Amino acid sequence: MSSRNQKGRTEIEVGADGVAVITIFNPPVNSLSLDVLNSLKESYEHALRRDDVKAIVVIGSNGKFSGGFDITAFGGIQEGKVAAPRPGFVSMEILSDTVEAARKPSVAAIDGLALGGGLEVAMACHARISTSSAQLGLPELQLGILPGFGGTQRLPRLVGLAKALEMMLTSKPIKGEEALSLGLVDEIVPPDQLLATARRWALEILECKRPWVASLYKTDKLEPLAEAREILKFARAQTRKQAPNLTHPLICIDVVEEGIISGPRAGLLKEAEAFQVLLHSDTCKSLVHIFFAQRGTTKVPGVTDRGLAPRRIKKVAILGGGLMGSGIATALILSNYPVILKEVNEKFLQAGLDRVKANLQSRIKKGNMSREKFEKTFSLLKGVLDYESFRDVDMVIEAVIENVSLKQQIFADLEKYCPAHCILASNTSTIDLDLIGKKTRSHDRIIGAHFFSPAHVMPLLEIVRTQRTSPQVIVDLLDVGKKIKKTPVVVGNCTGFAVNRMFFPYTQAGLLLVERGTDVYKIDRAITKFGMPMGPFRLCDLVGFGVAIATGSQFVLNFPERTYKSMLIPLMQEDKRAGETTRRGFYVYDNKRKASPDPEIRKYIEKSREMSGVNVDPKLAKLSDKDIVEMIFFPVVNEACRVLAEGIAVKAADLDISAVMGMGFPPYRGGILFWADTLGSKYICSRLEEWSSLYGGFFKPCAYLADRASKGAPLKKSTEEFDTLPYICALLSASLWTYYGCVKEGAILVATVNGFGIVVETIYVVLFLSFAPPKIKVKISVLVGVLNVGFLVAAILVTRLALQGEDSIKSMGFLCAALNIIMYASPLASMRTVVTTKSVEYMPFLLSFFLFLSGGIWAFYGWLVGDYFLLVPNGTGFILGTTQLVLYLIYKDPKPSLKSVSCTDGLEEGWLHQPLILPSNQSS
Repeated sequence: MSSRNQKGRTEIEVGADGVAVITIFNPPVNSLSLDVLNSLKESYEHALRRDDVKAIVVIGSNGKFSGGFDITAFGGIQEGKVAAPRPGFVSMEILSDTVEAARKPSVAAIDGLALGGGLEVAMACHARISTSSAQLGLPELQLGILPGFGGTQRLPRLVGLAKALEMMLTSKPIKGEEALSLGLVDEIVPPDQLLATARRWALEILECKRPWVASLYKTDKLEPLAEAREILKFARAQTRKQAPNLTHPLICIDVVEEGIISGPRAGLLKEAEAFQVLLHSDTCKSLVHIFFAQRGTTKVPGVTDRGLAPRRIKKVAILGGGLMGSGIATALILSNYPVILKEVNEKFLQAGLDRVKANLQSRIKKGNMSREKFEKTFSLLKGVLDYESFRDVDMVIEAVIENVSLKQQIFADLEKYCPAHCILASNTSTIDLDLIGKKTRSHDRIIGAHFFSPAHVMPLLEIVRTQRTSPQVIVDLLDVGKKIKKTPVVVGNCTGFAVNRMFFPYTQAGLLLVERGTDVYKIDRAITKFGMPMGPFRLCDLVGFGVAIATGSQFVLNFPERTYKSMLIPLMQEDKRAGETTRRGFYVYDNKRKASPDPEIRKYIEKSREMSGVNVDPKLAKLSDKDIVEMIFFPVVNEACRVLAEGIAVKAADLDISAVMGMGFPPYRGGILFWADTLGSKYICSRLEEWSSLYGGFFKPCAYLADRASKGAPLKKSTEEFDTLPYICALLSASLWTYYGCVKEGAILVATVNGFGIVVETIYVVLFLSFAPPKIKVKISVLVGVLNVGFLVAAILVTRLALQGEDSIKSMGFLCAALNIIMYASPLASMRTVVTTKSVEYMPFLLSFFLFLSGGIWAFYGWLVGDYFLLVPNGTGFILGTTQLVLYLIYKDPKPSLKSVSCTDGLEEGWLHQPLILPSNQSS
């Protein structure tokens, strides 16, 4: 028997031994959609009713138990489009009152994954059998919620309060062997024995040969109440220290405490209430957005939809063993890629090899690598001083200093020594790739592979394509990025690419404020309080003044009209202050790299202020934290809008994930543009305009931001956006064409077709006014009213003219043709979007086809009857329709499947962002 539902199901099969096996089916990771949960309840009730069923085993299909609740349902529930299950339906009605309270024992057979709701289902069973490689955990806090299916109550009773809090607050899964030692599972078996062992356990529980345990009511693992209170107190203190802007981890601790003090049933009730509240919180919406943004980076229209399979990269060469080169080498050998590291002399080469060795040794010290694994990994690295070993490499990554002529020479040499299929990548952070490859003929295989420092730690990989980069090369590098556990984001070629381009105003805004009276350390405090790992001045010290000046000069050169030119950093560098490396920058540093404010920087600020010709502004000297955050980040938002408008980024979500993973923007704020949309484009634009009038062009809103603000539209482009004016013009045009066809002799066909058009367009306008968002509805209602009055006047005048003779009918034909031309604003706008985004997501094929077909037929008809009022506008439509079809063939992008998604999809591949809260023994 099976319960077949739209999004996943469970199936039940009863064996000769009387054990009913309930299997979860919802690929790829058997996520728990609402359909699966309802089907699970039905299957359990069916098994309990059958007299031939003695016991029950729950298992997942295809070697995965369950990756947790289906996250794709969150959006529908948050927007009110999907009815949320009533509070406690899953945790109490299904898992507690049906599964755990059943008079027949049940055993969970866990392989692959049991995460989130998947583990909560398993914990409701009376025993758990697992494979050694299975991952078990409760990562819900990564999404701004808490375990909502009873996990806050059962996990502490199975593994103890301290370990349960650690697992929930860090979102870190454990493997089967550790789960056995903790008491979370009852036996470890090989995968081929999993089901048989689970069946045997279920029958032995029934026969009282093994304990029948309801985990919700276990107490032997719970610490004494006084000790439990101390553990909870410590957990709260750690949470407030490491995540001061987050409330949901504290709510999770409160829910756990409720169960310990008032009993598990009371804990379940509080858990259900808290889950409903947190699901609708801004934090949850932001973190879910980041989750999907992270998964979406590997979907690149025009590239990943071509059916290209990534080629196998067997060996990689790296030029340059400095900080970046050694970090990239470390990341590659950790993922089992053989690497050749080239330097210019023996001294530099040995230093590069030593850096890689130190990176690996730090993993040994942290307990993340054994000595045997260290030796095996380091053996994958080979140091060389020439290009002879490059003749069989599949990819080269250049990571030398930012010098154009040097890079050009290197790429010319690589073309001579590397095989024809070899990918030629550069780790440059600012230099135009076309300039780097100027002296080569291999432009189709030149690509940017921009890692962030330290390269073996930072999770982002910026893949930079030029106009001539082969899609195959992009696909290959996306695959490498995934295998070395990076989040790859494909961006266009420009100064600074996406991340550095977006964030160049970050430090410049800080310099502007400081020269006008805002305290350096107050700015850094406000920005770190907002959630950044460090403020702009502490960041400058970390990267070094040399790098800051070199990259800053690129932006001044390329964007002179919107950069703030300050001499503060060069003045400090002249005085041998270079940042953390010299122990003096904006801060002074002790032997342990602890930063302290330095009163001496005031003299540099005063001198810089004098050179810039600016004075202290009393308002800026007393800025609130809110104003500091806005004056630092709104210019970043402004530049992000430019990057999006220019097509450097494929979509706004790519910029959000780039900001989070490349610059440490707080994930619980959803990324730079997502956060900006919570404030509103109008507000941001008005503030920038205000500052621009006071402090110059650095703050001037870009055209894209100003346009979005004028419409009250979000900064991210929406597939639901459209310009209604062409549709209203279509209604008026159809009306006039109908009248024209009635008045002009022999044009009854025109009248008939356009009469049908009146009906269609009227329905459209009525539907729009019925269902459009309130703000847009008011705006369009006014527009429709004005146009209708205008149309009425025009119709009266045209009617009077039409009664006076043929010349006046031509006047009406001219008006009709003009309205047709206005209608073409819509296809023209959609074509511009297609070219910008390289995706036909905003241009439906059928509309393009019918514009082509209708325009062609009517133009031909107009030519046959000699009616140029029909021929010209419809001929224009035919040309536009043809252009749209050509663009469709170039950029067509299959619609993504709406498969269920759980947080496992990211976790299994190592793509989830960093834990929001770390264990007490781990630094942030």
